[in-house]
Amino acid sequence: MTLRRLFALALPAAAGGVTLSLSGQRQEVLLQDEETSPPAAALAEDDAPGPLAMQLGHSSGEALVRSTAVGTLVQALQSGELDGNPSERLDAILKLGDQLTSESWLASGPEALQALKGKFFKRDDLKAKVQLMCHLDGDCSFQQGSLLFCEALQLAASQEKLGDLATLEKLINATTMSTRFYGVDTVTQSALIARWDKEVEWVPRFMSTVSRVSGAFKSLRQRINVTPDFRELVKDTCAELSSIRPKCLDRASDGAFCQALGQAAAVNLGPLEASRRLGEVLMTI
Repeated sequence: MTLRRLFALALPAAAGGVTLSLSGQRQEVLLQDEETSPPAAALAEDDAPGPLAMQLGHSSGEALVRSTAVGTLVQALQSGELDGNPSERLDAILKLGDQLTSESWLASGPEALQALKGKFFKRDDLKAKVQLMCHLDGDCSFQQGSLLFCEALQLAASQEKLGDLATLEKLINATTMSTRFYGVDTVTQSALIARWDKEVEWVPRFMSTVSRVSGAFKSLRQRINVTPDFRELVKDTCAELSSIRPKCLDRASDGAFCQALGQAAAVNLGPLEASRRLGEVLMTI
């Protein structure tokens, strides 16, 4: 991890005008202009992530065991204790992929993103849409729900429902520069890529937004994709996986971008309002 990303919480983002700071256990993002520095939408107390909306059918005992195992693997991978042994690290990523649950995925990533995912996945319209596609298949619900979250984010951002694109770009850059605790979670993204190894598992069963996003939004993403910090995140995600997951770099790029975009939206609007606006585009997908 570069020093630039390590100290991104304390230093102004290179994109200009964005600083990330910690207040207790909470993250605050300030958008600064030449004369004033009003805070962006704060993470309200009632915006904390709620319980998972779509259960995978495990008993409480099984869920506790799986949660403990997942937490242990994530800690080992994030701490760097396996960095000196690529083979052992790959084994841990593959095992994490097998054991990953939708609960652990909802609890991954930076604080505001977790809150947004929690709000979005409690929406009745989302649950109805996913159940229509997946019926009783728990892993399908997890898979398609995560893809739908990313699709909704991109379409809503393209329509500037999540804020103006210039502000979102600053916040995305700030997130990609941040440490793993307040930035993109490459470990969980690696686990998802390890878990779903078939092409069909990465294809949404609903209308794709690719052809519907604006040229301005596509340009924003292209600029993000070539920044050193973003490229480092993608590289970190696929360091051990590329040899067995040929499309890892594409998957990692999509995942890192959607994490950073979700964090930007939640910080800019607050998780509750951002979730509401995602709901406005949900039924058009």
